Amino acid sequence: MSPAPDPAAGDRRVRVLLSVDPDRFADTVSEAHAAGLEVTEEMPAVGIVRGDVRADRLPALAEVNGVDSVEEDEDDRRFQLPPPDSTVQ
Repeated sequence: MSPAPDPAAGDRRVRVLLSVDPDRFADTVSEAHAAGLEVTEEMPAVGIVRGDVRADRLPALAEVNGVDSVEEDEDDRRFQLPPPDSTVQ
């Protein structure tokens, strides 16, 4: 059995959105993958790539030629509504 990942050691994974140069899309995605990005979605028409990366690889990902920005993907947030009988409605 393998040990549990240690977030302090950089094993924490982060879901990210990359804004990339649409004219270099394929090359940039390939280089981002080599930098540690596990691509989950590609949107070449708008120059966006979604994926997961180890937190300690974020600086290397930001340095990939053709990457304009790296942002944490906030679509991964979860919300829970209060129960129907709650005083907060």
